Amino acid sequence: MKQSLSLTLSALVVVLLMLTACGKNSKQEEERQKELTELQSLRTQVAEQDSLINMVIQNFAQIQQLEGMISLDSNSEVPQSQRAKIEDNLRLINEKLESNRQTIDLLNKKLAQSGNKNSSLKRTIGTLQDQLNAKNAEILDLTEELKRKNYAIGVLDSMVTGLSNNVENLSKTSAAQQAEIERQDAALNTVRYCIGTSRDLKDMNIVRNGEVVTEGYQSDYFTQIDLRKVTSIPLYAKKAELKTKHPVSSYKLVKGEDKMLTLEITNPKEFWSLSKILVIQIY
Repeated sequence: MKQSLSLTLSALVVVLLMLTACGKNSKQEEERQKELTELQSLRTQVAEQDSLINMVIQNFAQIQQLEGMISLDSNSEVPQSQRAKIEDNLRLINEKLESNRQTIDLLNKKLAQSGNKNSSLKRTIGTLQDQLNAKNAEILDLTEELKRKNYAIGVLDSMVTGLSNNVENLSKTSAAQQAEIERQDAALNTVRYCIGTSRDLKDMNIVRNGEVVTEGYQSDYFTQIDLRKVTSIPLYAKKAELKTKHPVSSYKLVKGEDKMLTLEITNPKEFWSLSKILVIQIY
């Protein structure tokens, strides 16, 4: 009987160990699948961005070829035999410029969605934008030259209008995108701090039972700053304690000649890495 009970217990232990192992394996598999999915998503995004960038570059190369086919003699009008070909080339150039403008807009949107963290993509888009602006200006000069040679075809007027609008729209788009980038950049680098005695922090419902609360506190008691610009905060007290968590290697409490403390943040990025809120209790 005892032997049977012992065997039964041993079997149960084996089953439990197997179930535990299966549970761990299942969790590890889920994490692995999640990592693979994220990696695949990133690869897809990079491939899509590369495809869009290559399309813009190819369009610029084709525009360059089309420009080379438009030969103008500075001392004579455009022959009738050349006008149809020139008109076709101008239409193609206009279409490719518009395509590039739309593609660059799309790349800018993708950059904004990523939080403008991809510095390489940001530089590439800036280069493509500059090329597009320069090419628009070149084609405008070309159309004006054709007009001076009495090359009065409808496509010229529409191209001049379209290219002028493109330049204006690009300026507006660039300004709007720059404003959005600056807004996001400011938001990412905005932090808040407050200084007070134990009684002050309790009255403002910022500290409760010795701990900083995460909701229901008086937010207007905090001062908002840009972490890149503010690295020194006078505390106007001889003793102070940081109630929020910040790496000790990233700051110093420095005493002045008047014995009053100043918080010196020596590594802003590290200091604010654990919390975007700073609560200091003074004594």
